[in-house]
Amino acid sequence: MPEGPWARPVLAAVLVCGALAGAAEGGWRAAGHRPSADAEDLDLWAIARARASNHDVNTIVIIGKSRAQLDVHGPTLRRRYPQSTVVQLALRGRGAWAAFVDLTADEAFAGRVLWFLTEPDLTPQAHREQRPAVDRVHHLGPDGRTNAWLRAQVASAVTFRHADLRPRRVLENLARGRAVPPHFVVMGPDRFAAADFDRVDVELLRGQIAAVHAEMRARMAGRSVDPARWRADVAQVRPHVAQLRARGGDVVFVAPPVSGASAAFSEAFYPRAAFWDTLTGATGVLTVHHQDLGGPPFVCPDTSHLDAEDAPRFTAALLDRLVAMGFLAAR
Repeated sequence: MPEGPWARPVLAAVLVCGALAGAAEGGWRAAGHRPSADAEDLDLWAIARARASNHDVNTIVIIGKSRAQLDVHGPTLRRRYPQSTVVQLALRGRGAWAAFVDLTADEAFAGRVLWFLTEPDLTPQAHREQRPAVDRVHHLGPDGRTNAWLRAQVASAVTFRHADLRPRRVLENLARGRAVPPHFVVMGPDRFAAADFDRVDVELLRGQIAAVHAEMRARMAGRSVDPARWRADVAQVRPHVAQLRARGGDVVFVAPPVSGASAAFSEAFYPRAAFWDTLTGATGVLTVHHQDLGGPPFVCPDTSHLDAEDAPRFTAALLDRLVAMGFLAAR
């Protein structure tokens, strides 16, 4: 390094960078953006998964898709079970079969699994959807875990670190003549997330969900799902459940709240009486359906996910039900 008075240039550079970062942070917050960890960070998922391997029967693990991540209120769960290790392993749009099989094969895991699912999540087509995340657990070294932890901590405190606000994405939006819309889902380093539907165009979300339903209807081409074939498929979970129970662990299947078009779609293709209500007989696993929790029905603004204001009530009602069933201990 060449000799010279480096103290002032370095100090000036730090001050300039700090001022630019502060201006960016203030600008994005003024535009409605909030800090959030990256829900698609598989390294962060791997860190959470590793916490479940603790030989503790009091460990509680949440698996499933985005409904499991948005509908479960982490603070309520931890307040009810302060001595338990609570692990959030839900991943948006990916069935949790691979994660469940990985947990049951892990001799160091002996906890309780709350599996939020829909009927297709137990069929062979969904078996590999979370496999990339599971693979990260077995290939992520100490440096990767440290980096993922630091990323989550910084992103949860600093808005401009959000994935939607990366320079490339911002420039792409500007080139198309549009601003980056504020994100309505915020996730913490613990991977629990909350949705504020007041910050988003709900009708747009409903339209996107309706498009997915239309695509699935077209794929089915008027055919109905065969309940007997479905029960044969879901019975494949039995040996994995037995493996987990042999270590003192257990699993419960949870049908999360849906309303409106999503509820109608589910009932049209998977009528509860012919599918969900037969799940315990086909798998030997206890089930909880959101319609059986009592109290006012849960309404999903986008027809598929709960707002952050309703997540604590749903979580409390679900825990009460699991205690009444004997799946969880009363605390």
